[in-house]
Amino acid sequence: MFPDKFVMLREHFRCVEPIIQFSTQFYTEALVPLRIPTAHERIDPPLVDIYVPDGRRSGDKINRREAEVIVAEVLRIIESPSLSRIGEGDRWRSIGVISLIGSKQAALINRMLLEALGEEAVLRHRIACGDSATFQGNERDIVFL
Repeated sequence: MFPDKFVMLREHFRCVEPIIQFSTQFYTEALVPLRIPTAHERIDPPLVDIYVPDGRRSGDKINRREAEVIVAEVLRIIESPSLSRIGEGDRWRSIGVISLIGSKQAALINRMLLEALGEEAVLRHRIACGDSATFQGNERDIVFL
């Protein structure tokens, strides 16, 4: 946004249509999704809400219960042949975890994932944990926010 005009995104290349539909509430102009995933790439539903009723952020910006739930979900994905690979096993799905409460939470989740999955699985799925800046210009097949 500039003082005398707006520069708005009109087309989106990275996200599938249901994710773009969610984002349109923040735009005054139409936002056209251009990404059409192949049948093998598609995960239905593309958006999943997970409520963690006992999650609490501590004073040091860590939510241990949220981290435990994310680790359990990543483990479930990795153990599922239909979710862990794209197509008939040609490529492993990559996974990203974006923490909106800060880098300490991302670091905790990263440590817990390494402990639960091991380095080989983390590397195989290109698992990355960080804040939103970490993922600028970066893509993952599955993203936890």
